[in-house]
Amino acid sequence: MEENTKQLVEATKQLDSMGEAKIDQEKIDRVQKDLEDLRLEISSKEYLVKMDIDTLEFLENFMNFKVSWKGKEALGVSEILKKIDQVKKEGIKNNSIYMTNLQIEATHYFLTKYEGNGSSEIYDLINILKSTENSLQLVGADNRRVKDLEKELVAAQQGIETC
Repeated sequence: MEENTKQLVEATKQLDSMGEAKIDQEKIDRVQKDLEDLRLEISSKEYLVKMDIDTLEFLENFMNFKVSWKGKEALGVSEILKKIDQVKKEGIKNNSIYMTNLQIEATHYFLTKYEGNGSSEIYDLINILKSTENSLQLVGADNRRVKDLEKELVAAQQGIETC
């Protein structure tokens, strides 16, 4: 609430005598470019995911035979399977693979939906969930950077100075 009050005070200070906000087009252009650059960077960025060959085989088996999906979710499963095939061809290096933000988010999504029985897969599932959650934190940090720039852009377009 205090942050909103600060922003309102700043916006009020920027009003000219006619009651219109002062728009800084240079700032808008700069923030827009920063946002476009960040989105481009993130779209091609790959994040490290800790994974050994056993975990990769579990993921492949899961995606081939156990995953439950509806409609367009099939695209996510397909992309994950393509990545698994690529990793199998190139090999796992230092018990790690690299995945895009969408591959990580989709993998985590499908794994958290899984309903298993008994204990035979518990440790494999927990292992890969922990690994994807660690990488998901990095993805989340990048997504927050995008959101922050989006907010900054909207504020600049409205003539509101942000702190």
